Amino acid sequence: MTWSLCAVVLAIAIGIQIDGGDQAAIRWGWQPAIGALLMSAALVSVWAPWSPTWNAARALTAYHRGDYRSAAHWLDRSLRRGANAAWIAETKAMVHWQAGERNEARAEIDALRRIDAKRADRFERQLRGVEK
Repeated sequence: MTWSLCAVVLAIAIGIQIDGGDQAAIRWGWQPAIGALLMSAALVSVWAPWSPTWNAARALTAYHRGDYRSAAHWLDRSLRRGANAAWIAETKAMVHWQAGERNEARAEIDALRRIDAKRADRFERQLRGVEK
């Protein structure tokens, strides 16, 4: 592949015309590389476990399925990979609240309060609205 690229650049630089056979060799030489690049891009778009966003998406999927244990697990992974700590604390509080784990939810609200007190207050008001 590198040889093909160098040959094309050199040919253009010195004005050599490339005949059909050379074009075919270059074209076939590039196709596997382009295919591999496209496959890598497609794979990364659906599988990126190093990404905080990818882990957060798994957490939200688990939350919407009602699988709160998995949701908390994915949120922890997302936090370890650099996700926004306030968002994680707020979301984990909601996960624990929905699971009926009030003590764990309150612990997450306290963690959120240490990060962003106004956000924690707003979240608690929302929870009180849900309880009514």
